[in-house]
Amino acid sequence: MPRPNFSQDAPSPQTPLYSDASSSYWPVGWNYDRDRHATHADIAELPEGELLKMQAGLRDVLGEDGVGRLAMHVYEEQQQSSADTKESVPEYFPPNWLKHWSERHKGQTWGVVAFRTASYDDAERWDAFTKEVDRIIEIPFQRAVEEGNVPEESMKSIQEARSKFKIRWIEDAALASESADDLRARFDGLKPDLPTGMSDKVFLAASDEAIASVLDLEEAERPTTKSKWWRPSAPFLVVVAVDPDPGLEEGHEEREWFKPNFKVAAEVVVEELLWLLDSD
Repeated sequence: MPRPNFSQDAPSPQTPLYSDASSSYWPVGWNYDRDRHATHADIAELPEGELLKMQAGLRDVLGEDGVGRLAMHVYEEQQQSSADTKESVPEYFPPNWLKHWSERHKGQTWGVVAFRTASYDDAERWDAFTKEVDRIIEIPFQRAVEEGNVPEESMKSIQEARSKFKIRWIEDAALASESADDLRARFDGLKPDLPTGMSDKVFLAASDEAIASVLDLEEAERPTTKSKWWRPSAPFLVVVAVDPDPGLEEGHEEREWFKPNFKVAAEVVVEELLWLLDSD
């Protein structure tokens, strides 16, 4: 009787969903494994332009939808890892935005200017929008507390950072018909009077589409501290770069990746957008 070959009957190893082949470009010393474990500090230390190249490489292989699925996959891995180690690792690690605020803006008013470019014919809708944006902006601060094991000093920092954070809304019915360049000119006029901690690299705009993304959600889709990033239904605001010129020569490959206007999920304005822009 021939000896059974159990290796033939065993299931084949599961093929990883993602690997180094998931991008057509990796910075020197980087690969998929390093990317999925990278901290905000690791990303901030990348040479100028390398993050954009890596993101473009992922889009090149996976496509826009595929990059969204990758982000969700990494998020779920991190959530599972956090759940597995929560009891064994009680040490508190402050979020990167809080560390950055403590180093650069502690004691200052900080935040971002935002222009109301729509809904001048519906004051009630606008009021509902700003209240919901305020609620969404609370999410990073709430999440920082809910992570648990927050030392008293860090808790005070979270509370102070929240009390000092401002979205300075600029309202004028004429804004409804103004272009991005018109808004930039308005922002230039405001800059001399802005607190030091207010972003001078970008400002926000509330368009009709942005307002709808915030208000026209089902209750189950409204953002919470448990919401997944990169979900299609995330309510957003429009981000406008103060300087629409990236400062690169015509034909430079990175110039093609630069977008002077783009959408950002409202809940990551504090958690990702502002501190990364302010990290240079």
